[in-house]
Amino acid sequence: MNAIDLGKTQITPLIRVSSAALYREEWFGCYWLIESFIFSEDKKRQQTTQIIHSSQGCARDELPSKKLCDEARKIHGYIAANLMLKFKEEN
Repeated sequence: MNAIDLGKTQITPLIRVSSAALYREEWFGCYWLIESFIFSEDKKRQQTTQIIHSSQGCARDELPSKKLCDEARKIHGYIAANLMLKFKEEN
């Protein structure tokens, strides 16, 4: 498993938020990167933005901690709610 979906929210037809835990193997070891992305094709109103929540070292194919994933899901909800309010005229 290379990624775990932690949330997807379509804000407008041109803006969406996605959160995930991404498994990485590097020369220094394995780790999970927990992040959210605001993807925007409406550059005048919202820039594409990456939010790194955390990273966690792990053994090969070990899952990320439930606590980190739950926290990222919670923050995903805050980001999505704030963007929904910002662009509520389109929803």
